[in-house]
This record gives sequence, structure tokens and C-alpha cells, in this order.
Amino acid sequence: LVVLSGVIMLALSVFLLKGLRNAWIAAVILSSLSLVAHLTKGIDWEEAILALLTLSTLMYQHKSYNIRPDFRLARRSIWPGRIAVAGVLLFGTIGFYLLNPSHFNVNFSLWQSFQEALTTFLLINIDLKPATPFANQFLMGMHILGGTTLAFLAYLLLRPLVSPLHTQAEADHQKALALVEKYGSSSLDYFKTYADKLFWFAADGESCIAFKIARNYALVLENPVAKDEAACLAAITAFEAYCRKNGLRASYYRLPAGSKERYEKLGKKLLPIGQEAIVNLETWTMTGHRRQNLRTAINKRSKQGYVFQVNRPPQNDAFLQQLRAVSDAWLRDMDRSELVFSQGQFDETELKNQVILSLENAEGKVVGFINLIPDSIAGEANFDLMRKTEDAPHGTMDFLFAKLFEYLQGEGFKTC
Repeated sequence: LVVLSGVIMLALSVFLLKGLRNAWIAAVILSSLSLVAHLTKGIDWEEAILALLTLSTLMYQHKSYNIRPDFRLARRSIWPGRIAVAGVLLFGTIGFYLLNPSHFNVNFSLWQSFQEALTTFLLINIDLKPATPFANQFLMGMHILGGTTLAFLAYLLLRPLVSPLHTQAEADHQKALALVEKYGSSSLDYFKTYADKLFWFAADGESCIAFKIARNYALVLENPVAKDEAACLAAITAFEAYCRKNGLRASYYRLPAGSKERYEKLGKKLLPIGQEAIVNLETWTMTGHRRQNLRTAINKRSKQGYVFQVNRPPQNDAFLQQLRAVSDAWLRDMDRSELVFSQGQFDETELKNQVILSLENAEGKVVGFINLIPDSIAGEANFDLMRKTEDAPHGTMDFLFAKLFEYLQGEGFKTC
């Protein structure tokens, strides 16, 4: 019993560290019982003060234990514990009833057998004396079964049971798309509706946060999609509460510099990881001494028969197959896999409806491509995939980007 109590207390401490409300309630009850017991049964001031200190700390820190279970799931999950308890008690009752009286020097009735099984299961049977080695082994087996079952039952009662977070539902995806269309204000909004994201929506349905779960972290892509600053702050605050309730810690990835103050107000620590490159298309030019090498490279490839193509949607399947071959070759050559989250992946469904800028050789083979993706900022263009084949000529991506900027200038874009 002492060993089992120690194991349960250790488990309780682990669950307390995770902020589980059930563990806090159990700890408060146990500390209260300990305090009362030490004050009423042979006054032990030292132990009573320790219990009071523990209880006071738990009450003071009660707001830290906010991960509450989903009671519907809890009721359903307790069934394995009930079955285990019933199974052990049935085994013990039948065992005591059928045992030869010589093993315990008692001829148990059915009711007595159940009583002995129950007390043995609860590890409080101290009066029953085994008379044979087999009886001793049977009693030890019942104690082990009882202890294991009680530990399992304690785990079922203490563990966090929150509603599972599934992959995105189509209805949520459409709702997120509508909010991006309505309130989008970032170059990353396109990736916020990607298939790898989960969505959290504000109570009024007018704000959305796109995130992904990694262990016990909710990794959020940039800022919420919201109407204004007030709605954005409210969404972050509510999402933080949602994460705490579900045992998650929120972390925000690729925040723009302009959002720094917003998150510092909420007590967040910021870690710079890089800077976003923006090309001013209103001043960008291919003329001048600085672009001489680039012009020379483009002219050289053009003379070799390489052609820049603007492929407007919808793209045909044969062309998409060529792009797939280029993409696979690039991934293989770079020894990497698709990263997704804050960037895209090769997806025929998406690419079919996007503008694809490609570089093709004299035989019409695609050796490199860039795809344009939607951007919520007016006058700004954005691209995603930048891929080329292993045998693409040197300077392929320079060629593509130079032509990309010229194309975007012609389309009236101001930045990229």
C-alpha cells in the first residue's frame, strides 16, 4: 500500500506540473485529509504544518491548473477501469470460494469470498493468514492485481481528457478562406489556409488563427486573420486561453516587425530569425552597370534556345507532369523534403489554377519554374516554389527572377 501510494503521488506530481485541474483537485483533497488526520489523530505539528503549507500553495496557485477534462470523454474512458475492477473482484471472489479450506483454514461462503476479494483488492487485508505456499501466492497475486488496477484507475481519473484536435474540416477550411478574402492583410495568408493547418475561430466567427500542433505546442503562422487591431488582440488572448485549456503552449512564427509591440504587451518574448526580402518593382531595372552580368547571362541562354514562358491557368496535365519531374529532381538534388507550414509544396490541384513562369530549352523541356500565389496586400505579388532540374544551366534561377520582375512590372505590381 505504501509503494502504491508513492507511485500515485509521483504520478500526481507529474500531472500537477502539466497544469491538470483533476490533479489539483486530488492534491487539495489529499492535503486536506492529511492536515485533518495529523491534527486529530495524535497531534503532529510538523506534519500538519507541512500539509497546511502544501494546501496553501495549491490554493494560491489554483489559476495555474486550468486544463479541464471533457466530461463526456471522461465518462466514456472510465469504462476500462470499471471492467478491470469488476474482473479482479470476480476473479478473487471465485478464487476464495473455490479454494480448499486447508489453504486458509476457512471455508468461505460466497459473500465471505466477495468480502475477502474486496479487502485484498484494496490492499487492506491484514487479518487473513495463508496456511500454504499456494495460498500465500494467491494472496500476493491478488495484492498485485489490486495495486495495478488501482494505479490504472487513478491514471484514468487524473489524466487530461480534452476534445481531440482533428485535421481541418472542409467547412472550417471554407470559413478560413472567406475570412482571408475579407480581412487578409499579409503575404502569408495563402499558407494559412493550407491543408496542414488547424483553425481556431473567435466566438463571433470574425477572426481566425491558423496553427499546427507539435508535441505540446500550438505553432501559429504569423498573426490572426482579423478585422482590426482590437479584434486581433482579442483573438490572441482567447486563443491563449484555449491553448491552456487543452494543455498547449502557443508559439507564433514569422511575425512581421510591426507586430513586435503587440506581442510584447502580452508578455511574449521575441526571437529574430531572419528578414523578409521585398523588391521594389517601381525602381527595379535591368539597365545600368550593376545588371551587366545578368543581362549577359540572359542573352547567352537566349542564344542557346532557352525561352521564358508565362503559363496562365488552367494548366494542362502534360505541363504539370513536366513540373512534377522538375520538382522531384530539385528535392532529390537538394536532399530535402517538402517543408510546408510557412511555404507551399508541389500540389497539382493548387498549381493547376496558378500562373507558372517557366524556363524551357530548345526542345520545349522545362528546366526551371516559379509559381505565383495569391497575396492579400494590394499591389504586391508573391511566389512560392522555385525549382530547377539537375542539368539546368548555370544562372537558371537568376534568369527566371529577372524575367519574373519584368513580367510583374508589366502587370502593374509595385512590390514582390
